[in-house]
Amino acid sequence: MEIEVGKYYRRRNGKVVGPVEKTNPHSTHPYFVGGFRYTPHGRVSLSNKSVFDLWEEIPQLTSWDDRLLELASHIAQWSKDPSTKVGCVLADEHNRVVGMGYNGFPRGVDDNPSRYEDRQLKYMLVQHAEANAILNSTGSTKGTTAYVTHHPCANCAGLLIQAGVVKVVCPTPSGAMAERFRESFAMATLMFSESKIERMLK
Repeated sequence: MEIEVGKYYRRRNGKVVGPVEKTNPHSTHPYFVGGFRYTPHGRVSLSNKSVFDLWEEIPQLTSWDDRLLELASHIAQWSKDPSTKVGCVLADEHNRVVGMGYNGFPRGVDDNPSRYEDRQLKYMLVQHAEANAILNSTGSTKGTTAYVTHHPCANCAGLLIQAGVVKVVCPTPSGAMAERFRESFAMATLMFSESKIERMLK
């Protein structure tokens, strides 16, 4: 693995470090970032030579990525779920929006606030933002990028894969939601990897 100056990387423990800076070219550890020194062998070591995990490069989001994530966040506010508001935007290679959705009950189903208070009932009734974005699409979803305000669950990962989505941009799971849906998020990550779908975590 080659470490490049200016790039950001994620260690296996989830810690993000960067950007990489070039140090003295005559140094045995030619790269320095976030308090760590990178060796030519692809490992990170402190000055005491402690060895850390290999790094994974983190692609940097473009201004369009940021705009479309902001749009997904705006759409999420349309959800009537008082505890979890999720938005999803599907955009083609030219950044044209072809689908939008947020989490909520199907059309015509009574969305009385009391139904959202019963978590088990809510989970049975709610259609996820990713599913609604696909169903609401105005054009082909093949080759699109999904911008989601939360990490997709395993079920939604399957829907995105079947819809032909090639990239998913979303935040890194955190907090209570990350703990509650750990297995589902892990399976979604595996599915994206096996399907060769790029996943960019913000």
